[in-house]
Amino acid sequence: SNKNLRVLDISNNEITHLESIAHLSELEEFWASNNQFADFREVERELKDKENLETVYFEGNPLQTMGPAVYRNKVRLLLPQVKQIDATYVK
Repeated sequence: SNKNLRVLDISNNEITHLESIAHLSELEEFWASNNQFADFREVERELKDKENLETVYFEGNPLQTMGPAVYRNKVRLLLPQVKQIDATYVK
């Protein structure tokens, strides 16, 4: 298996559901811009336990475009270990 994968880039793929990456325990960067992710529960389920996760990109997904004002805070609350959301560092 690829459970030691540290960087995963699935950008620009029109993927609708975030699933089947819970086993990637060493993940540090998750690039997923411009897909069709709309459910923050999937983000939490698949990524919350990844202690090494520092960077996530979700811009251009319904998660971000449907509520840009609250999007960053939601990601920050669900994934407190993350240091960078899209191109911006978490304060």
